[in-house]
Amino acid sequence: MPSPPPACNFLALPVIRSREPLWSQPAEVTHVRGLSAEIREGLVTTVIQALPDTRYAYPGPELWPFVAALAVTIWLVWSLWSVPGFAWGLIPPAIAFIAWYWPNKREAIEEVSWEIDP
Repeated sequence: MPSPPPACNFLALPVIRSREPLWSQPAEVTHVRGLSAEIREGLVTTVIQALPDTRYAYPGPELWPFVAALAVTIWLVWSLWSVPGFAWGLIPPAIAFIAWYWPNKREAIEEVSWEIDP
């Protein structure tokens, strides 16, 4: 591993087969395969056996998380000094979170095109 590590951290995700991977025997499969190189994806596994279950597509970068963080900060500060500020201050974060999670048609069409039928 080069120092400092690359921005992507790992070029290929390593397979971990035990709680102490440095002490266990090396496995025949050393890297995770099947994730897309075109979008940011995460591998979701089962709880008990850690078998691959599904792939999760992470959303792309956008402005709404930052707007939501600012709105929550303003709401918390306003609610410290004003009782009505607690209620009225919830409106901007609600708008920011709704805008953040509102489905985008273009992204939905792209996600459907990335899915591979078994």
